[in-house]
Amino acid sequence: MRILIACSGYYPAYRGGGEISTKLLADGLRESGCDVEVMAASDSWAEDIVDGIKVIRVPSPNIYWSFQNAQKSFFEKFAWHTIDSFNLFAASQFQKYIDFHNYDVVHTSTIEDISPAIWQLANAKGANVAHTMRSFSLLCLSASMLRNGQCCERSCAHCWPFMALKRRYSKYVDAAVGISEFILNKHIDHGFFQQADKHVIGNISGEMPHKSDHFTSTGKIGFIGRLEQTKGIETLLCALPLLRGPKKIELLVAGTGNKKYVSSLMEMGNESNVQWLGFQKPSEFFQKIDVLVVPSIWDEPFGRVVIEAYSHGVPVIVANRGGLPELVDNGKTGLIFEAASVHSLAEKICQIMNAPLLRQAMSIAAVQMAEKFSQKEILSQHLTMYEALLTDTRRL
Repeated sequence: MRILIACSGYYPAYRGGGEISTKLLADGLRESGCDVEVMAASDSWAEDIVDGIKVIRVPSPNIYWSFQNAQKSFFEKFAWHTIDSFNLFAASQFQKYIDFHNYDVVHTSTIEDISPAIWQLANAKGANVAHTMRSFSLLCLSASMLRNGQCCERSCAHCWPFMALKRRYSKYVDAAVGISEFILNKHIDHGFFQQADKHVIGNISGEMPHKSDHFTSTGKIGFIGRLEQTKGIETLLCALPLLRGPKKIELLVAGTGNKKYVSSLMEMGNESNVQWLGFQKPSEFFQKIDVLVVPSIWDEPFGRVVIEAYSHGVPVIVANRGGLPELVDNGKTGLIFEAASVHSLAEKICQIMNAPLLRQAMSIAAVQMAEKFSQKEILSQHLTMYEALLTDTRRL
């Protein structure tokens, strides 16, 4: 089976979890015997081999490569989004470097720069088209569905015209994949992918689950990730004074962010039971804590950090936002609290930290849950989807 993965950037270009997930998918498909190539947007043309996979880096068919947007003005960003929504130039640009006739499946993993126009192009060349929704970039200019600290139920007036242009191309997608049921349904509710087969396939964890050794209490809870307002770290800091139990509970915070904002957080959490660790390797960080807290106030499409914690036998407490609750077997691998509610979070922390036997049982169940997101399991789901596309008589 010949597969082309198209994405907005590929290793060593990283912007976030989307690029990590794309590479894990490409590597796994190659190891499973598929003939895999990658077409990635870039700032210039290049062709190289990355871990045995041919990567064709194509100049972005827009006014700039989206990885460079931090240096761009408001008007440049507005022009970029306008072109990306209806990029007639993209198809001719990609055909300079790629013969789409050669592939059984063209799978877009991240769509920025690539533009939904590639779906029409690949369809016209006879390839089956799949798309994975890893963010809200088709629905929202910021890709977050968050405005003024509030989650957007629908595309707002600013985003709707751009969303509507992209939506018309979604009829060329044969298989629509959400990394959570939440993000898949959000797109369907906005009219996307009405003719496509629908799938929910999570991200590959990238961590091998191993036997839990979290039977000795450290008395510590943890947060790891970018230190920014959408991650809900302020809710966690405000919950600390409300914690009650036979032992003092400590908080370890791992991550970096805007210096001014991080300084304000440190002023909030300047108690002796808060440690600010800066950047930490997840594999080392999870050995230091009993429970991971994911207090996001925005609708996280997935929540890779939850699966990473599970892989190390660490139960979680997550906010009821986006796809996060889908990763938790409530009461067995962790607990779910009301997002932005200080009292709800404090209650859940006490429930786990003051019950060592419950925490030990959750630790065992967490490792078992992590196995559902192993490379073998997630690849099997992708291959089943691809095979279904190739044998569907409606597309012959």
